[in-house]
Amino acid sequence: MFANKAIKFIGLGWTGFILENVVMSHNRDWIISEFGDHKYHMTYNVLSTAACSSILYGYIKHGRKSGPLVPCKGIPGIVASLVLQTIGFGIISQQLPKLQMPVGVKSETKPEATNNAINTTGGSALFVRCPMDFRPPDVPADGVYGTMKISRHAAFWSFGMVCAGEALTTVFLPEVVMFSFPIVFALIGSEHQDYRYRRNSGGSLTPEFERITSNIPFMALLRGKQSWSELYNEIKWTNASVGVSIALAFALRNLRRLK
Repeated sequence: MFANKAIKFIGLGWTGFILENVVMSHNRDWIISEFGDHKYHMTYNVLSTAACSSILYGYIKHGRKSGPLVPCKGIPGIVASLVLQTIGFGIISQQLPKLQMPVGVKSETKPEATNNAINTTGGSALFVRCPMDFRPPDVPADGVYGTMKISRHAAFWSFGMVCAGEALTTVFLPEVVMFSFPIVFALIGSEHQDYRYRRNSGGSLTPEFERITSNIPFMALLRGKQSWSELYNEIKWTNASVGVSIALAFALRNLRRLK
């Protein structure tokens, strides 16, 4: 397994990416104080670029649809993948502006003169609008809205879930390695970010905010710290339907692979 070039480059790249993120961000304040903010970010960016380049080179050049094989997970793998990717794509869809029909209907009131009196008659008219609603949501006073009720780090976890779903359905070991690491990064990266924010390094996480939210998805909801009904009302349902449709398309593709 470790003689495979794809696994070497992908595994080394992901390991390096996680380590440099943890090490650089953990020592952020000291590095900036010693070498300056510009050098800190320049070094961070160079290391991240090198790690990502290793991942992409290993996958595109050596690992895509090739390498050592692993057993096919069959229908159970596809079902588990569908669940993970439905949640993942669903959360990702909520990060976008609210989608809406580009054509709407509005009611109109027209004056009408009858028997020396002016009455009004109702009607409706079509109007064109932007397919994305950029108006800010009504965020509650505690700042916990939408996917924040699911996790403080919804972006980390949604990407990890989508990739983990892909890892569950592929039969190529390099792709398993490629798509398994993001969920590992989600766990390590989010926990470490919380650790730093508690110490006001690069951000803040107050005890009050931590008490009513969670890092692990849905834990605050399951513990009763957040409301399922409020989450339901805050979901952008058109966006969510697009996310679910993408997950279903992936599942159908995986079913065709079994034939």
